[in-house]
Amino acid sequence: MMFDRVIFLSDGHTIYNGPPELAAEHFIQFGMTRLSHSNPADKLSIIAASPTLLLNKSVTINVLAQACER
Repeated sequence: MMFDRVIFLSDGHTIYNGPPELAAEHFIQFGMTRLSHSNPADKLSIIAASPTLLLNKSVTINVLAQACER
């Protein structure tokens, strides 16, 4: 079974809502680096728990939530 849409939540805020194949691209615009030998699900879980670990230091959960609303 494939998913048409995924939703990532962090501290009660939606930080991504869309097709799973575009999730990585969404977070790359905020500074996530693409590593060839890493599991994208692991990275997305880390971003949901603590965005500043993998994204630009200025990116907060509120910034991600606002970008998701657009």
